[in-house]
This record gives sequence, structure tokens and C-alpha cells, in this order.
Amino acid sequence: TPELRQEGLLRDVVRQIQSLRKQTGLTPSDEIAIYWDSDDEMISEVFAKNPDKIKKDTITKDIVRKKEEDATEIKIGDAIVYLAIKK
Repeated sequence: TPELRQEGLLRDVVRQIQSLRKQTGLTPSDEIAIYWDSDDEMISEVFAKNPDKIKKDTITKDIVRKKEEDATEIKIGDAIVYLAIKK
């Protein structure tokens, strides 16, 4: 169902953000801002419908739809997502 697919994508988004956090050497207590962009409608819906859950699960203060120059290109499901995090 579309709901289960979105739930899976949400988990993947959170996992990728946590992975980026680890790669950049940030600690779990560091509050971050997430910058993202994607042409995929399902990914856009995940960010639009779940900002509070994403913020809570990733210790994030801001989520901004913007492709940063240093963004990492990540494949989530069939979609390409550009993610960057800043402390």
C-alpha cells in the first residue's frame, strides 16, 4: 500500500541522515539542520507529512528544501535524494 511504502521511505530517510551524521563526525547530541532536495513525489511527501518525526528521530532543528553544493547524492528506493547536514 502507499502508506507502507511511505513508512519504509521515512525509515530510509532517517537512516541516511543518521549515517551522514556519523560520517561527518557529529555526536548524537549535536543539533543539526537538514538540507534536502529530490524530484521524487513520494520523497517530497515523506518530508512534507513527517517533519516532526524526522526532527525528533534525527535531533534536527530545521529541515530546508534546498540542494546545497556539498550535498550527498543518495538513492532511497527508486529516488535520488540530495542530502546535506549542518551543525
